Amino acid sequence: YGHEETGDFQVALYRCLTGRVPAPSMAIKKLQLPLVPQVFFMERDWYGVPTAAEELALLQDSVSLADYLVRVKTAMAEVQEIEGEFTWIDHTPRNVIGAPGFVTHVPGGKFVHVIRDGRDVVISLAMRFQSEAPGHDNETYVSAAAVRWAWDTRQGLRARGLPGYMEVRYEELVAEPLIQINRILEHLEKSPITQERLDAHQSPTAEKDGRRFKGGDKPTWGSQPTGPISTSSVGRWRQHLSDRALADLYRIRFEIQEDATAYWFGELMEELGYK
Repeated sequence: YGHEETGDFQVALYRCLTGRVPAPSMAIKKLQLPLVPQVFFMERDWYGVPTAAEELALLQDSVSLADYLVRVKTAMAEVQEIEGEFTWIDHTPRNVIGAPGFVTHVPGGKFVHVIRDGRDVVISLAMRFQSEAPGHDNETYVSAAAVRWAWDTRQGLRARGLPGYMEVRYEELVAEPLIQINRILEHLEKSPITQERLDAHQSPTAEKDGRRFKGGDKPTWGSQPTGPISTSSVGRWRQHLSDRALADLYRIRFEIQEDATAYWFGELMEELGYK
């Protein structure tokens, strides 16, 4: 994202498209934890660039990040038969890594950073890691989850104060969805909605109409994107983490090569106001 010259941007884009970007990772005992995903631009057929020829043309023609995104949006509108102006929203969680570059180099770009209590995230991620990479002890899964939360959250916070950046607390979003959704819509320069309209767009209606989450359900996720808004996972860490486990969690610190940031789970929790 930091490349301003056309040639530099195209080289960076080529590396992303071909999976040749540096991918920092951490070894938690014997569990290798990637911090930057090795995938880039998934579901390319859905966006209208399914073949190598189309990908090459996109690479050669794009002169900046903003220009690249306009071209992808145009291709997507054509293949999905979308007419007129529309807002393109992508809610891939790992996009948080690119938040500063996105709001800096895309005029009018908006980024909504959803921040969640790290203790609840640790419980959720540890369960996922256990399903996806079995064979390790519980301490390893918890430590890996803490590292991922601290890394991802800190990446998003780098965009604080930049135009187009907004923070939303997960706990507030699920407790008062209409208020928080209308805050987001205001940030996106869109009209507010009513409770009736929100109710009409929750999952039972979506499933009845045949609109499901693209890619299907995620078997290793505790909740599904098609599920109803719920506060049931807020504070769930209290059922799973003892005082000793919490103390160990707060002490987790780590550094990444060629990154001057000192990552500390407990310090970040305190900084964000989670007691």
